[in-house]
Amino acid sequence: MGFKENLKRKIDIDRLAAKVIESVSGGADSARRIDKPAMRQLLEMANWHVRQERDLELYLPPDGEEGIVLVLDNDLPLYRTTVADVALRKSPTVKEMVNLRNIRRILNDADVVFSKKAPSVDRFRAAAIARLDLSYTAEDVSAIAFDGAASLDSRYPEGVIEALDLLAELLGWQPPPTVFASPHHHIYGRLERRDSGTRYGPLAVFSRVHNRLWYVDRPLNTSDEDDKAYFQHVLQAKARVAAEDLDAFKAMAAAVPAPGRITP
Repeated sequence: MGFKENLKRKIDIDRLAAKVIESVSGGADSARRIDKPAMRQLLEMANWHVRQERDLELYLPPDGEEGIVLVLDNDLPLYRTTVADVALRKSPTVKEMVNLRNIRRILNDADVVFSKKAPSVDRFRAAAIARLDLSYTAEDVSAIAFDGAASLDSRYPEGVIEALDLLAELLGWQPPPTVFASPHHHIYGRLERRDSGTRYGPLAVFSRVHNRLWYVDRPLNTSDEDDKAYFQHVLQAKARVAAEDLDAFKAMAAAVPAPGRITP
């Protein structure tokens, strides 16, 4: 795959991991259940192999590494032990449970579990992304901006949003804080939290209604009334901005760091 496709795949992996982490969030008494279909997709992207053992759905590393096992359940425990030991601890038979030594192992797995829940998901997210070639050139970045501009010109919003997603990923930009969010607009910018308040920008705003893209080249303070008023004027296409439409895509592309490689 080329850089653009690999970058799209990285975004998909990040979103998939976030979806799984959201599903496992909560305390020990939480009734929430893991999103198993999403986790299976993430494991497939990380190239881990499924193995059914008793009534357990287990996953093993792609390189055949011995002694690392994931159990696909609500805790997502990663074990540093054998498949047989995991089966005994997680799904013991009656015969196995009458053995005092086994009972101790069944009741306490702290000696072999080294990761659970969100940290486990993060491991597989990083493993999946590590399989991608995320090195890029200036031409790769320009091609993304060109595709976005062409989509804007042909009034194809999905293409505009895809280009914005990709450029935002390269820039490390994020969706807006609540005060700068707006329905019918796709917004990305640099988010910075300071003791003096949250600053958002530079930023790009795509309006589906106006089929316009605006680029604001300075940060806006979430607690500053003038900045909030200015942002509303941007949404209404009534404010002066640093660049619009094709020039906005060019400005975002120019802000991308020098050609290099994205790291997980």
